[in-house]
Amino acid sequence: MLALVVALASIPAWAFGTSLTILVIGSYLMQTGVQGAFGVIPAHLNELSPDAVRSLFPGFVYQLGVLVASPATVVEIHSARPLRLPMGVEWHVEGSVNSSS
Repeated sequence: MLALVVALASIPAWAFGTSLTILVIGSYLMQTGVQGAFGVIPAHLNELSPDAVRSLFPGFVYQLGVLVASPATVVEIHSARPLRLPMGVEWHVEGSVNSSS
């Protein structure tokens, strides 16, 4: 639960930091929260796996989850509209970043 609180509290600095220092601190705290929340998943999968496949099961299921979730990026890109971000930065569907300043 602490990892979730750390990740949620770091969102403003991580996403909208106004200086490089704030962005670095926000990114560090966000990664700490994400690792704290999701770093335990492989160990939990190992505990759930049957004894006969204990060495194979956690990695296989983890990679299977990545395979199932991988189309999400394509869906996001194709459903996105040009988005205006803070500080005059525009994000376009093709993924390029242009500065209007």
